[in-house]
Amino acid sequence: MIHNEELSAALCVYYAKPDPSSLVSVLPHRLLPSAPAESAVAGACCKVCERHLPASSFHEKQWARTQKGKLACCSCCQRAIAALKREAYVAQTTSRGASPDLNSFLEKITDGNIQHWELAINLVVAKSIETREWAELSATLRRWLLAEREFQEAEDRESVSKRIVLPLPAWLHEVRTERILQYDASRYPFEEIFCEMFETSSLADLHKADLNKLRKTSQPPLCPTLLRAYRTAGIRRPKSWKH
Repeated sequence: MIHNEELSAALCVYYAKPDPSSLVSVLPHRLLPSAPAESAVAGACCKVCERHLPASSFHEKQWARTQKGKLACCSCCQRAIAALKREAYVAQTTSRGASPDLNSFLEKITDGNIQHWELAINLVVAKSIETREWAELSATLRRWLLAEREFQEAEDRESVSKRIVLPLPAWLHEVRTERILQYDASRYPFEEIFCEMFETSSLADLHKADLNKLRKTSQPPLCPTLLRAYRTAGIRRPKSWKH
């Protein structure tokens, strides 16, 4: 039987020195400090172990979620999941022949690394304090692993669906197509009018004009839009153009 003083000491070791040896202090819920009956009434259900626990079994942020009607994870399950993620990361890293970073965790669950998660569950359970409830810890971690994988796969599917670009309908392409109009140039000499307005002999070559020569002319362009375009483009204009 483990007393509350031993439990407190184990938790102090975990928070003071989070190395692999401290991660074995993932204790079954049976070892949590006993709470008065009135605290249990004011507790909440853990979404991982599915037990109704007192408020003292939840960290502040998780307890705040319960007050908003959201699912929360008790502190004991949080420590177990943290240990599981770290053991899975170590298993994956060492399988690649690399040295693991003890401050890193494995988050993604895929077909390619599921064997590392399975090994991690066995390691966490084996390193935990020996009690008759070790099988419950194993079942809890496997239940979390299955739910987390389903959640991640659902997120991936949603992300892919958002990236899919549906083909535009043919009628939209037709509406957006530029129209080429035909008209009698002798009756509507628009090209001559525009050439005179922009002071060029060729509208097609207007963008190729030598701006250095234009700046040397004494008169600014007749078209105020063209003059504004020079200014917007940052082209230095003669002083005579500013009046």
